[in-house]
Amino acid sequence: MIRIMDNVASKILFSEPYIKIEFDSENDRLYVDWIGYINRDYLIDGCAKVLLALNEVHCYKILNDNTHVTGAWPETPEWIRDEYVEDLIAHGCKYLAWVLSPNLETQHTVLDSLQFTGLDIQVLLFIDIETASAWLNEV
Repeated sequence: MIRIMDNVASKILFSEPYIKIEFDSENDRLYVDWIGYINRDYLIDGCAKVLLALNEVHCYKILNDNTHVTGAWPETPEWIRDEYVEDLIAHGCKYLAWVLSPNLETQHTVLDSLQFTGLDIQVLLFIDIETASAWLNEV
């Protein structure tokens, strides 16, 4: 598997057992790698770290990688829809490439999370990092 962020232009901004956030200055985007079971505390803390990272680097693209996610807090969709998406927009995010977990339950959680309309953000779902990265390069 190709690892998109293995380049000299990437800088680790945050690293916890459940999330790693890097800034890819060559492509001017955040790479957010979620890891393991994402409980309520991990979700809220991780999303807060993403917002802090957006403030720090002032980019408008995120590659949100869920390939290492094994499960998620049951109320994740409501929280993402009601809280997080508008925060992303307020912090300048315009494009979000969301790479799905191989875990089917987690895929359904993501699909439920993205039931919103009329917001100034473009979110596309992908099954691999390479395709997600290529899309972000085009926008």
